[in-house]
Amino acid sequence: MELNKVMLYILVTVLVLIIGCILGIFKRSKYHMMNNYENFTTTTPATTSYLTGVVNSVYQNMNTNIRYPAMDNQLRINNLTKRLNKINSEIAKANLQSGLPPPPEALTFY
Repeated sequence: MELNKVMLYILVTVLVLIIGCILGIFKRSKYHMMNNYENFTTTTPATTSYLTGVVNSVYQNMNTNIRYPAMDNQLRINNLTKRLNKINSEIAKANLQSGLPPPPEALTFY
């Protein structure tokens, strides 16, 4: 009887550790996905987007983030700048089509 209780405690402890490790891996992957802005995809379902982000973030962590964190930050800045310029050009096109004047030059990001 005592041996069965000990085995049960050991089994429960091992299961809790395994579940904790799995949840920790997913939490870490989600954290890294949130820091990889370029991995967001709005056209796919949430689960596919999440799994894509997890795979991409793990791949990027192996290749870039660990060895070249400053380079990774520069890539993020470049990607965000491209997005802002694209948004500004779309706003300018919409304004021209509606007859409004183009935005001032100060809104262009370099």
